[in-house]
Amino acid sequence: GYDDPLVPIEQVNQFSIEMTERKVDWQVHVYGQTAHSFTDPNANDDEMGLHYNKLADQRSWQSTQLFLQDLFA
Repeated sequence: GYDDPLVPIEQVNQFSIEMTERKVDWQVHVYGQTAHSFTDPNANDDEMGLHYNKLADQRSWQSTQLFLQDLFA
């Protein structure tokens, strides 16, 4: 997620630049108001920046399903 303290948005941006420079077919989904471990209902640790986010979890699952459909179509 955008608020992930373990993977800062600057690191995501750098990854995006590197993939584009290498002409890779890539995509990244960044969920706002979302920290690390957002798909784990048991994630709840302020100190580590781990928090479950039900809406982001649902959206990421939808994105994963679409990605897999596209990949294996």
